[in-house]
Amino acid sequence: VLFVSDYERRNFRLWGFPDHRAQTLQTGLPDAFFDIVPERTGDRFTFLIPARIDGRKGHDDLLRAVSLCGDSPFDVWIAGDGPARRALERMADRLGVTGRVKFLGFQRDMPALLRHVNALVLPSLRESLPLSLREGFAAGLPAVATAVGGIPELVEHGRTGFLVPRRDPRSLARAMRRLAARPGPADRMGETARRTAERRWRLEVYLDRLEGVYKELLEGR
Repeated sequence: VLFVSDYERRNFRLWGFPDHRAQTLQTGLPDAFFDIVPERTGDRFTFLIPARIDGRKGHDDLLRAVSLCGDSPFDVWIAGDGPARRALERMADRLGVTGRVKFLGFQRDMPALLRHVNALVLPSLRESLPLSLREGFAAGLPAVATAVGGIPELVEHGRTGFLVPRRDPRSLARAMRRLAARPGPADRMGETARRTAERRWRLEVYLDRLEGVYKELLEGR
C-alpha cells in the first residue's frame, strides 16, 4: 500500500497495518505549476490560503491573526468556498479586517492565481499532505503553516517557510509579519521551496519512483 505521507503510514502502523507492506510515495505535480512566472503588482505582500472553507483549515485562526497584526503591510486572499463562508465573512467584518482580507470564491485556475501572490498560509487543524503547499512550492512560494499531520514533511522551518502550532493565532501573526517584513529573505525561501519541488514532485520523478515500486514487487514474485 502506498501512502502519500509518513504521517499517514505511521497512523496505519499504529492501527495494526503491517509496515513491511507499506511505502511512502508523494505524488507528482503537473508541469503548469513549475512554469509559473510571477506577475505581482503593488507594494503589499500578499498571502494566499487555497482551501475549502469548512472549519478544518483554520480560517478563523487566520482572521484572528490578521486582526492582531495591526497595520502590517500585507493582504490575505482566501481562495475557495464552502459551508462556513458566510460565517467567516461575518467574522471578518466583526474583527475589522475586511480591508485586508479578500474572498475570491472557488478558483478553477490555480496556476494563474499563484502568479500574483508572495506566499501561502495554511493554518490547518489536521492534514495528511496538502497538495496546495506542494503547488505553491513549485511556483516558488514560501509558506506559513501549522505543524500538523504531514505538513512538517513539506515545510522546513526557516528554509522554505515557518511552522507554527495549531490554534495559535498569535504565533501565526508573528510568522506572517516576519515573512512579509523581509521580502528579500522571503523570495530566497521561495527559491529553496522551488528547488525542493523540482527534486521531489516533478511528474517524471514521481513516475520513475512509481515504476520502481512495480518493478520491485514483480521481481519479488
